[in-house]
Amino acid sequence: EDALVRALTGAHPHLHVARKGAMPERLHYRAHRRIPEVVVWADAGWTIYATRTARAEALARPGLPRGAHGYDPAERDMHGIFVAAGPDFKKGITTPPLDNVDVYPLLARLLGVPAAPNDGNPATTAGMLAEHMP
Repeated sequence: EDALVRALTGAHPHLHVARKGAMPERLHYRAHRRIPEVVVWADAGWTIYATRTARAEALARPGLPRGAHGYDPAERDMHGIFVAAGPDFKKGITTPPLDNVDVYPLLARLLGVPAAPNDGNPATTAGMLAEHMP
């Protein structure tokens, strides 16, 4: 693992590598058991291929999607659109951007079920709820 981190660190200006425990906290990608000990990611708009042959094969297939996820959520191109309507939401408001992880606790609250432990922050979406919501 140490050799892999050393080999990939600085290998390309759009390639990033970190040990699981050193992942930026804002990415919410360091504590789960399924996250490998070494994580590699690319800047938005860049794709990582396992080999030069894999890259050549992918580029030879026109129309093949070339990356759709796994980028830094801070990148504006990675932001989604959140639209909500119904009796539990305030009408005609626009809110600041929110992290996707904040949608889960909102949905749990709307359904009246307890949320499992998660990285979402219920306070992020509280201002979009109608006054009658507890």
